[in-house]
Amino acid sequence: MDDVLSGESALEGAKKLQTKISQLLLRGGFELHKWVSNSPELLKDLSASSYVLDKEFQGAPVKTLGMLWDPKVDCLTYKVKINDKVSFSKRDVLSEIA
Repeated sequence: MDDVLSGESALEGAKKLQTKISQLLLRGGFELHKWVSNSPELLKDLSASSYVLDKEFQGAPVKTLGMLWDPKVDCLTYKVKINDKVSFSKRDVLSEIA
């Protein structure tokens, strides 16, 4: 596993989720690092080496799970390559989405 995406609507719930996920994965020998959040309060208790962005955002989207997430506006984007081919076979479709 490379990335974990999750969310909460309230800061308190996000802190609990952060703790639970960290503890669960640590039991399996995985230490989470490179945290990114659109809430500076969630990052304030982490060491400087534990988060990717400064606590004040630089405005650059973060790449995660093959998508780009802009924490400032909380928006996921996905780049789509459109093929101008008029007719598609099942093989073409499966090849593109794989």
